[in-house]
Amino acid sequence: MYQAASARGSVQGGAWSSAKIATIGSAFILVVTGLNLAWVFARLFVQVPIGANEGWNAIHAARALSGLPLYPAADSFMFNNYPPLSFYIAGAVGMLVDDNIIAGRLLSLLATLAIGVNIGIIVRNLGGTVLYAIFAGCLWLGIVSKGYLLYVGVNDPQLLAFAVMTAGFALFTYAPQRTVYLALAALVMAVAGFIKHNELAMPLACTAWLAWYDRKALLRWLGFSLLFLAIGFAVCLAAYGPAFFHQLMTPRTVSLYNVVSLLGWLQGFVIPMVVWILFVRAARPTAEFRLVSLLLVFGCVAFVVTRIGEGVNINCLFDWIIAACIAAGVLLSRLGQSRLSARFGVVTTEAFIVGALCLRLVLLPSGDLIRFVTEPRLLDELLARQAAVRADVAWMAQQRGPAMCDELALCYWSGQTSGYDQFNAGQAFLTGKRSEAELARQITAGAFPLIAAYPGSLLIAPARAAGLTERAGASGSLLFTAP
Repeated sequence: MYQAASARGSVQGGAWSSAKIATIGSAFILVVTGLNLAWVFARLFVQVPIGANEGWNAIHAARALSGLPLYPAADSFMFNNYPPLSFYIAGAVGMLVDDNIIAGRLLSLLATLAIGVNIGIIVRNLGGTVLYAIFAGCLWLGIVSKGYLLYVGVNDPQLLAFAVMTAGFALFTYAPQRTVYLALAALVMAVAGFIKHNELAMPLACTAWLAWYDRKALLRWLGFSLLFLAIGFAVCLAAYGPAFFHQLMTPRTVSLYNVVSLLGWLQGFVIPMVVWILFVRAARPTAEFRLVSLLLVFGCVAFVVTRIGEGVNINCLFDWIIAACIAAGVLLSRLGQSRLSARFGVVTTEAFIVGALCLRLVLLPSGDLIRFVTEPRLLDELLARQAAVRADVAWMAQQRGPAMCDELALCYWSGQTSGYDQFNAGQAFLTGKRSEAELARQITAGAFPLIAAYPGSLLIAPARAAGLTERAGASGSLLFTAP
């Protein structure tokens, strides 16, 4: 950063005690993280879908590597509103492990660890000590392993995109005054955007910070960013045609209630945000502190902008959580530069903050951990569900397609091509971009001789009207096939 490196990690007195606090805090969080991730490792290779996204991502990864159109036609009931890179990455790893869903889970787990490493590097670049940089990375692992197992170790590109985005931010914070690092950071962040396109806080914080401190560097930054984005969009246009843009801009309903309904989740990382506000109010403003503050502000903006759309889950908080962990590492490293520690001293204040952050991770333990520890039959039930899924998959693999599946993992594992995306089709019906009547017409006309439907699904009535043979699937779906 622009500040002299001599400010890095300055702590007035008690350096050994500070090191001990940081080390004990990191070790404690890693133990808690290991316990929280026990369920993730237990389910990692089990053939049971974890949420609707797993099958959806696996099918598109298969399409990407098989040469089939990755972005469907405008009248299709299958949708792809994600950028393309994650599908090629997961598909390539899927070829190695023979399962795109397992590949995505492994990538997600590795990406979670990579984000923690990148957070530590960023804290160091912003003047943090080695030990509190490690602590900040561990804090990220502790927070997401406690409440975000819907994404950790799940076949979804969100964490992979953040792993790449935080790598770009680490490059930026290393030497933002040097053109080569601006260019590299812009390139890496652009790549992250073509993996998943909702990581907003870091590029926005970089842009606002450069506008504050270095207008010439800002122009170079904007030039590089626009250049790399233009190249990326041009490649996508050449590879996928206009369908890429039509699908990427698939409309969805919005509601402010979506934002309000998730505010309770802020309690998981509110402590470092509150302490940061107290810290910067009592410290002399520096370039590093302002960048962290901007990152927290844009983390909030990213949360609101992304969460307001229907179908966005707790992943809308990742920008903000990453910012909070970076803030924790920086403020703990540089408490001596703030009057916040004046009353109790630097080391005692550090102990209070680290203790509060650690305590928050064990008060109200993870629900997944509680179930895993207290329900001895949980793993047996998971394996029984796997047997049920495999039975349905084996039956579907013998049927004639193409298929429509509410649970797209069934279509993927059975090798069937699916022509239906339940969530996005529902959004298209609500926004008037697709017609339920046309969906029913195609099914009754026999265009999809194999259907796997949830109870209560829109697919059931037209499947019965088409005279398809019906049977109850072992995994809970209703299965229809042509006689």
